Amino acid sequence: NLECAKELNIPICQDTGMAVIFAEIGQDVHISGGDFETAVNEGKKLAALLGWNILKESEKGLFVGQRFELMKSQGRGTHGHIAVATANGDRAKWHMEQRGFTFDESTATFAPDGRMKFNYLKDEIAGFAIHLLQK
Repeated sequence: NLECAKELNIPICQDTGMAVIFAEIGQDVHISGGDFETAVNEGKKLAALLGWNILKESEKGLFVGQRFELMKSQGRGTHGHIAVATANGDRAKWHMEQRGFTFDESTATFAPDGRMKFNYLKDEIAGFAIHLLQK
């Protein structure tokens, strides 16, 4: 069952009753830097630490590798925000709600077919805003 679930990218719980969510923690980590100079300086440190390149500068921040964006200004989260990529945003949200987490519905976005694409948790964890991201 485990091999089939992995190969087909479906939850193992399809026939076992065990809830499993396939998620990539830290699909994107956005670190609030405060201003452009701080974002560049901290981005250079992070790039040197991980051996990654600074890939590009966007309107909102500076990308280091494919996982980190250092923000030019304060965004969501005291320290920044972390994307949790999942194959099924609606199911991941449901399972997290069963564990007592609540979502800020004002941040939810949806695909044309009605599936949830994006949604922030209501509360921060360790100073980071956490959001689901439909792959």
